[in-house]
Amino acid sequence: GGVVTGDIITFNLGTMASGESKTVTYTVKTPFNFWSQSQVYDDCESTDNWDLETIEGSDSWEPTTLFAKSGITSFGIADVATVNKHNLKFIGKYTVSGARPVLRFYQNYDTEAGADGGYVEISENNGSTWAGVKGKFLRNGYPTKMQYATFVLPNLEAFSGNSNGWIDTYIDLSDYQGKEIIIRWKYGSDDNAGGLGWFIDDLEYMDLKSYNGEACVTTSEGDQECTIAPQEGTIVEAQVVSTKDQKQGDLSVYPNPASNYVNISLKTGTTGIYEVNILSLDGKIIKSDKIGLIEGNNTPTINVQVIPSGCYMIKIQNDREYFINKIILKD
Repeated sequence: GGVVTGDIITFNLGTMASGESKTVTYTVKTPFNFWSQSQVYDDCESTDNWDLETIEGSDSWEPTTLFAKSGITSFGIADVATVNKHNLKFIGKYTVSGARPVLRFYQNYDTEAGADGGYVEISENNGSTWAGVKGKFLRNGYPTKMQYATFVLPNLEAFSGNSNGWIDTYIDLSDYQGKEIIIRWKYGSDDNAGGLGWFIDDLEYMDLKSYNGEACVTTSEGDQECTIAPQEGTIVEAQVVSTKDQKQGDLSVYPNPASNYVNISLKTGTTGIYEVNILSLDGKIIKSDKIGLIEGNNTPTINVQVIPSGCYMIKIQNDREYFINKIILKD
């Protein structure tokens, strides 16, 4: 076994022959309340907070049900054999904050490698000027360089080729600390053969938390080699609300999106009074109410007429169990 000294675990591997390998496995217990903090989240189920800019060509960014990381839609642009240049802009303004501020989004692309694809830019002056994010990726950055003709830019790195499904991309925003930013994805293609296209889903600004350690091997002669896990090691997912030690149950919401009323379906384990909260994605309570539920299946209706359009979480709980799901409200 290993010997723990402070935050260092030491394993004695004994004598090893040249070329020999050994695997060390250990389990670390972590605090239950250590998670990334979600600050702004958009699931791309609505065009609210988005601007679809047509620059050149007819095939532009649009909501699509062809692919989705979550829900039923993403934003996508087809990679066709024509010249296209179009921008997808998230105009929901965000002031960068937190100890480790990052942008995460999910993407899925299948384009003509090196000729069709796109890149990301950030503006800190409401779109007057834009800056690239090369060198700021923490995970799944640009895989290739683009040909000059597509964007008429030399040595441009971009998302192009095939991502082989949905991948999560993280961008470090530390250089923008305290500044209000907006972001856009710039797509371009030539008139040669294309692919399925480029798809964006589940944008999230967050204060990132991760676990990353350094592993060192030291010989009896004193030689040492060290390495750390790539791509920030183990990233801890964001949590919207604390669930304490309650048991989680399944909650269905319909219609979703909704406008005036939301029907919910849940199976409770107790009879009694439950608290119903509509929360913003940063955990703030927008509306709170109480309802009586019986043990077993329940189908209450919640009035959401006074709540502005947007994406929210609905949480129903007592001291023994809770139910949570995402809802989208429209006028």
